[in-house]
Amino acid sequence: MTLQHLLAQRARRTPKRQWHPAVPGLMIVAVTVLGSFVSGATAAPPPIMGGKPAVLIEKVVDCTGRDTIPFYTVEQQANTSAFLAEFPYTIAALSKTWVCRNFCEWDGVHCSAEGVEVRLDSRQLVGRLPEVPTAVDVEQVMVTRFAVEGEGDGIKSQLPKSWRKLEQLKSLELSLDYRSSASKSSEVQNTVRTVRTMTDTASRTELDRCFIPRNAENVSLYSNRMSGTLPPNLPICNPKMKYLYLHNNTGLEGTIPKEWGSWTSLQIINIELTNLCGCPPKEWATFNPSVIVLAEDRITNPDLCKVSCKDSSSSSSPELECDGPIPFYTPTQQAHTRNFLEAFKYTITDLQPLWTCTNFCVWEYVHCTPAGVAVEITGTEFFGSVPEVPAD
Repeated sequence: MTLQHLLAQRARRTPKRQWHPAVPGLMIVAVTVLGSFVSGATAAPPPIMGGKPAVLIEKVVDCTGRDTIPFYTVEQQANTSAFLAEFPYTIAALSKTWVCRNFCEWDGVHCSAEGVEVRLDSRQLVGRLPEVPTAVDVEQVMVTRFAVEGEGDGIKSQLPKSWRKLEQLKSLELSLDYRSSASKSSEVQNTVRTVRTMTDTASRTELDRCFIPRNAENVSLYSNRMSGTLPPNLPICNPKMKYLYLHNNTGLEGTIPKEWGSWTSLQIINIELTNLCGCPPKEWATFNPSVIVLAEDRITNPDLCKVSCKDSSSSSSPELECDGPIPFYTPTQQAHTRNFLEAFKYTITDLQPLWTCTNFCVWEYVHCTPAGVAVEITGTEFFGSVPEVPAD
């Protein structure tokens, strides 16, 4: 698609909002199962980005003599512009400053020969991140680094699924700090939960479950109040990742998945100030260079790590692995319970990419105890209805 076609398509668009009613809760039990990951620049931070983050400001934007976009081919300019042009539709304040044809002149956007870096300030901007338009050639989008900064909750922390296709995106930094009083609101809690559910899961194949851009090398999501266990499929989804920071998320629990032992690209992982336990994969010590693990003694101490999960009730224990055995119930109870829960995936289609493990006890919004199975789907933006009980 040519630059003219993409710009013409952009000109025809008008901003609009879509609202989705929440599905009512089914049972009064709230539980967090699968995990997510967090990062920050505590050890070996990524290079500092140029320019300043985009904020809400009152000024007149002068585009005179600034139409020329440097560095990139016509195709790269067109597709990058078409992607970035979606942001003012979902973050309205940007429509006041992202007005020049040359996106390199926009607040929070910095261009270099290496690529385009985008920084947004969550304290000043309100909205959500946009999807990548279907007409855009993702290989030609030159955004190499994207960051949401600040101690605010204005920008929703859900990362659109379509972003995983952004081939050039090497650094993703969603540093949203919810330690303020606003962190107690259900809206903020649900926002963080959305990130976690997106990272945990996905479709019918391992690659379909991926959520972070495949070529990402640095992922920073620190202080996001994430909770649950770590997804085992990240080495398959992100074979080039070097830096993964999961610190300052006390809701993260369980062990480091054994599947991460094959993550040969990983160089640094920060899991300080979390409730993770157990020993790191033994393979990490054999890598060249070996993986640097920043964590408490219960993980880094070779003696303590062997017993640090003894008293943990984390859902990452062997009996609650994705494809592990289902605890508590007879085979007949398991079969009928599964059939009933599977029906929800047809009436609430948003659950299809989330409920993929053979062990339904690790599904998001599902909590298993000896007393029974509890399901709560409150506080989401899912659309659908409660299904009938299957005849079988």
